[in-house]
Amino acid sequence: MKCYRCNAELGSRDFCDVCGANVGVYKKILRTSNAYYNDGLAKARVRDLTGAAESLRRSVKYNKNHTDARNLLGLVYYETGDMVHALSEWVISRSLQEEDNLANRYLQEIRSSGFLDRARTAIKKYNMAVNYARNNSEDLAIIQLRRVLSLNSRMLDAHHLLALLYMKNKDYTKAKKVLRKAQLIDTNNTTTLRYLREVERLHAINRGNPENLRSTGTNRDRITYQSGNDTVIQPTSFKESGGIWTVLHVLAGIVIGLLAAWFLILPAQRSQIQREYRQREQKLYAEFTGREDTAATEEPDKTEKPKETGEPSGSEEPDGTGAPDSTKEPGDSDASGELDQEVFGDPDNMQLDDSMTAEDYFSRGSDLYDYGSYEDAIPNLQKALVLDDEHLMSLYYLGRAYQKLEMKESAITVYERIIALYPDNELADDARRFIGELQ
Repeated sequence: MKCYRCNAELGSRDFCDVCGANVGVYKKILRTSNAYYNDGLAKARVRDLTGAAESLRRSVKYNKNHTDARNLLGLVYYETGDMVHALSEWVISRSLQEEDNLANRYLQEIRSSGFLDRARTAIKKYNMAVNYARNNSEDLAIIQLRRVLSLNSRMLDAHHLLALLYMKNKDYTKAKKVLRKAQLIDTNNTTTLRYLREVERLHAINRGNPENLRSTGTNRDRITYQSGNDTVIQPTSFKESGGIWTVLHVLAGIVIGLLAAWFLILPAQRSQIQREYRQREQKLYAEFTGREDTAATEEPDKTEKPKETGEPSGSEEPDGTGAPDSTKEPGDSDASGELDQEVFGDPDNMQLDDSMTAEDYFSRGSDLYDYGSYEDAIPNLQKALVLDDEHLMSLYYLGRAYQKLEMKESAITVYERIIALYPDNELADDARRFIGELQ
């Protein structure tokens, strides 16, 4: 410990031996700063980062030259995804102590790993997500926040905003999952704990809160109690069913099983048999027409005579079940048919860069969309679909771009393709909702 006036080493007395300055209060201030630093270090070791940051801020408030406290405070900010404050603390620490300072190593590793560029991109996308959320575009905000967390998985603010959006959409399971991940980063973050409590409350209301049953008096034949975080509902009495009821239940189960087999299994088998029959019939027809063409080429000079058997000639249109057109499965022609070039782009008129992939074009198009350049985003998204015509995110952003430009028919066409390709995806649900809004 050195004197604040002459920078001489201090002894045990409350006065400096060199300049005679009164250093009693000064020593007490330094001891207080060290105490807060030790408290922050202990909390950081158990990942109570919120408490650690509070103690370390108090430590540097008492002693601004405490470089160890500043370095640890920067690490705490880094672990919570707050790169701006982390870099600020390390830069200040390095300016106070240039030699033998861990801040130099931290800054060097941040620059060499490329994490700084990813963090900068994550911050920009997080700000875009905030704007989307404010403009009631929750779906785009959720997509942006997922990309933010892929760039910087420690960003607590992104976890909190994503959980809020899930809560607004009443998807409490996903919200709870996101908050659990945030809790692994900072075990005692007050915002995380408050959101978790709110998710539990809303989830209980959504499932039907047992307390509501108790208040209406409809649960007189049951008892509710808490077992940890779970609410247990137990009947007050148990009535053993008689033998006749057991037989009836077994018979009902057999009937339900037979009905399920009749309505679910048999139609599928029947459809498979019919499909195999059509394919066999089509194959036989192709062999028959091939033999007929061969016979015609071997005897070109013979005049054709009408066939007594009534079989169709080569110039007649085949009818009945033997015709290939009648063996088409519904929707087969559309499943792999050509896309609307006005909507999805004309491959012949596009200049594609051989070094670019579908993901590269999508990244460029989505960035242009995020900045509001919808007309410039569409060609890049179309190029992505030329390289990969089933790229889900390119289809989704293309539909949104058409919708923003009020090109309703084009947007509906894109949304319908999303539903056809990915009917069970959550973006297909959004596509159905957008089609309802556009029609």
